[in-house]
Amino acid sequence: MDQPKLLHIRNMVCPRCIESVQRILTSLEVPFSSVRLGEVALISPIEPEKKQQLSQNLQTAGFSLLSAREEILTEGIKTVLIELCDSGPSNRKQKLSILLQDQFHMSYSRLSALFSETAGLTIESYFIRLRIEKAREYLSYPDLTIKEIADKLGFSSPAHLASAFKKTTGMTMTAYRKNTDANRLPLDSI
Repeated sequence: MDQPKLLHIRNMVCPRCIESVQRILTSLEVPFSSVRLGEVALISPIEPEKKQQLSQNLQTAGFSLLSAREEILTEGIKTVLIELCDSGPSNRKQKLSILLQDQFHMSYSRLSALFSETAGLTIESYFIRLRIEKAREYLSYPDLTIKEIADKLGFSSPAHLASAFKKTTGMTMTAYRKNTDANRLPLDSI
């Protein structure tokens, strides 16, 4: 049996993105077997006209089809980091560099160079930004302490989280929590 063709999609960052892409595929009658962050497994290849229509519908919804190997790899790294950020500290026992090398079967230095070239920031900077955005989300829950948030996000201490938060946002965590007008960034803009 042939391996299903994969489409790679930029800006898929959450379960709502998956649902949105599934709706677009269904509305265009594109046969797919699965949709996950950044990736659609097709049951059969789609015609060029339908692929163009799919591309337009995805762009309207804030996504885009990827074709360049470097972009696909960068989005794959982002997807792994988003999933890692969402999975909690128990899945962060392995060093990030080792995890990515194992996942993509490339040296970390090569992955890092490709990511930096394509995304315009380092893998580590991107991962810190993701974790800070997750901290912003957690700060909207008044029952979580800063220590609990630091633990959930895998920071070595509340002070380390507080320092990274201030450096990234320009605000202390306490000030952010009190500021009801503070806006979180969408993950696809990080």
